[in-house]
Order: sequence, then structure tokens, then C-alpha cells
Amino acid sequence: MNTGDQFLIYCIFVVLIFLLIVVFGIGISRSFFILRDKNYHKREKTLQSILSMILNHPDKKKAGYSKLKKFLKSDNDHQVLVDLLTSIGYNLSGQYFERAKAIYDDFKLEEFSIKNLNSTNWDKIVEAIIELSVLGSEKHTKNILPLLEHHNSNVRRQAKIAIVEIGKSKGLMQMEDKIGVMSSWTYISILSILHRTPFKLGNKELEKLQNSRNPSMRKLSSHLGRFSVIYQ
Repeated sequence: MNTGDQFLIYCIFVVLIFLLIVVFGIGISRSFFILRDKNYHKREKTLQSILSMILNHPDKKKAGYSKLKKFLKSDNDHQVLVDLLTSIGYNLSGQYFERAKAIYDDFKLEEFSIKNLNSTNWDKIVEAIIELSVLGSEKHTKNILPLLEHHNSNVRRQAKIAIVEIGKSKGLMQMEDKIGVMSSWTYISILSILHRTPFKLGNKELEKLQNSRNPSMRKLSSHLGRFSVIYQ
């Protein structure tokens, strides 16, 4: 066997070893992701069960809270809980919304939402804004306000809506000179908020918005007289 044949055999052997390593690595990775997904869904179902007990049986709130405290071991568990509560808060109203918000407040889950506002991934930022707009309060307006100048248009759009949603008239006044260009979708979304929950707006505040240097705000303010409670 000459040197050329030996080199060829060696190359084939190296390629086979490399392929075996790749196949083995793919198998290990696939098994890991399957197990991770199974564990995620299992923990999600457990959380849903605990939440169902708290939301449907107020007399079992103390026991439910105790189970939640024992269950929440990682940031991922907390984020799953935030996702579930946001879904409940968005889709339900009345006592179920109030109970979901109480859990969000009692377990200080706003900390996870606020933390994600600083994420480098714009989709995480949008999710965090939605969480705060559904379960947060007026005090969170200050956390969202800087995002009006974010480089991503999706973040800016959601921030405008959230500030009106939780900040009401104060939110409008705070972003009066920062609202920028408003898309039709954003405009309609804000109008729907105004129609759903009329604001208390003073004459001076309304006049300031109507005379705003920002054309988008002037356009929006033309509807405030109909959708807001104006006082002297």
C-alpha cells in the first residue's frame, strides 16, 4: 500500500469519525430539547392547576400561595407564571382579573417584566410592555416612557399604547412631545382605549394637547372631547 492510499484511508476514517460525532451530538441535543419541553409543559400544567385553585376558590388562597412559593424555583418558573397571569388578565375581567393582578403584585412579578424592558431582544421587550399594560399600574409609565425612543418600531408602537392604557390622561400628557409618528394601527388602538375607559381630562390639558407641536397628538386630541370626561 503506497503513501497515497494510506492518506486516503486516513481521510475517510477522519470523516467517518466526524460524522459519528455530529450524529451523536444531534441525538443528544434532540433528547435534551424533548426532555426540556416535556418538563416545561409539566410545570406549566402544575402552575395552571395552582392558579385555578386560587382564582376559583378564594377560601383556598392561603394554601394556593403556599404552593406557589414552593413551586417557583427559577426565573423561568416566574416567567411562565407571568405569561399565564397576563393571558388571564387580558381575556377575563371582574373578580378573576382582580385576583390575577393580586398574584402579580403579591409575588412582585413586576420585577421580571421591568427587567425584560432592558432586553436586547425587541420581542421580549414588547412582551414585557404588554405584561405591564395588562397587570401593571400608572407607576409603571415611567419605566415604559423611555422606550418611545427605542430603535425598534414594534417597541415604540407598543410603548405608546401601553402608556395610554395604564397612564390614562397623565400618560398622554407625559408623552405629548415624544409620541413621534403614529401609525394607523397605533392610532386606532389608542382610540379604542379612550372609548373603553374615558379619561378625566382638564380643559387646560385638553387645550395643550390640541395645540401640540406634534401632528399625531393634535389629530388624537380631536377625539378627546367625545371620549373623555372634561372638567374645569
